[in-house]
Amino acid sequence: MNENNETKVLSLFDIIKLMLKRWWAFVLAVIIAVSGSLVYTNLFVVPTYVSYGTMYISSATADITGQSTLSDVMLAQVIQKASTIKYKQAKAAFMKAVAEESGLGYNYTQLRNKIKFAQKQDAPVMVVSVASTDPKEAHILAETVLNTAQDEVSRVIPGGVVGIIDHAEEPQVPSSPVHSKSAMLAAIAAVVLVALAVFFIDFFDDRVRNRQELATLGFPVLAEIP
Repeated sequence: MNENNETKVLSLFDIIKLMLKRWWAFVLAVIIAVSGSLVYTNLFVVPTYVSYGTMYISSATADITGQSTLSDVMLAQVIQKASTIKYKQAKAAFMKAVAEESGLGYNYTQLRNKIKFAQKQDAPVMVVSVASTDPKEAHILAETVLNTAQDEVSRVIPGGVVGIIDHAEEPQVPSSPVHSKSAMLAAIAAVVLVALAVFFIDFFDDRVRNRQELATLGFPVLAEIP
């Protein structure tokens, strides 16, 4: 770094003033970034649709260890996490049953990546979500999960009962990509990059533009040509 840059100090006001002088660069960068983001997401990103369904899981006599009985909430947690060997096997069997019932040609591994279970906070209620690039397929799989759950839960857990609260519906709009979010992130990135570029270009610019800058360097001003 040369001597001029070592003595160059920019206040917050100077930085703001500098950025405002280059407002056109920010506007241009945002337009290009947002346009590029929209083109990319529309042409190269495959939309994903998610279908949701809700079911209630309960058991009055569920006994896994032979020593204790699970409450409804604990039962839902175990089924969601599949934390024991018994329930891991049961979950695999359940996914295979869903694959056969749906008739869509998926195997257990493929379905495992598409179907998610989430327990509602401290309640024996399970939310089923199925993601797919085809909205009709997402709906079929989610509804199959809900309909198959009753037989599979009662088979694994004596007295296990599943009730459907909300049936799955065919999603009308994709859950991803979210164009507004992508455009906003692209705009923010463009603003940050342009701000850094403007700052560093000005910081390493050694040219003297006016008598005030010359005075800060310690040189007397003999004359000024307008």
